[in-house]
Amino acid sequence: MFVLSYPPRLPNFIRSLDQEHLTVTPRSVLMGLNSRIMRDMKARSGVAANEIARRAYLFVARNQALPPQVRYQAQLQLNTFDRYTRPTTVKNRCTESGRGRAVISEFRLCRV
Repeated sequence: MFVLSYPPRLPNFIRSLDQEHLTVTPRSVLMGLNSRIMRDMKARSGVAANEIARRAYLFVARNQALPPQVRYQAQLQLNTFDRYTRPTTVKNRCTESGRGRAVISEFRLCRV
C-alpha cells in the first residue's frame, strides 16, 4: 500500500481526505494553491510599490484643465505599467488554501 507523507503546512481539507476519495494528486493540488497565493502576493506588492506613480498619472490624465497632449502622454505612461500594478487585480484570497470565495477579509481566511 502506498502511503503519502504530507508536509506539515498543508491546509486542513487536504489532511482530512481519505486515500480512496482522493482524485487529484496532493502535489498538483498544492502547486495550484501555492501559485494562486503567490500570484495574490505578487499583485499586492506590485500595487503597493506603484500606487503613488499610478495615482499621479491618473490625476494628470483625468484633469481636464491640462492640455490634451499632456493628458495623452500621462495615459500612455499608465498603459506601460505592468498588469499587477492595477488595484483591481488584487482579490481577497484565503492565505491558507488560496480559495477566492467566502473569504473573511479581516482575517484573510475562508469559511471552509
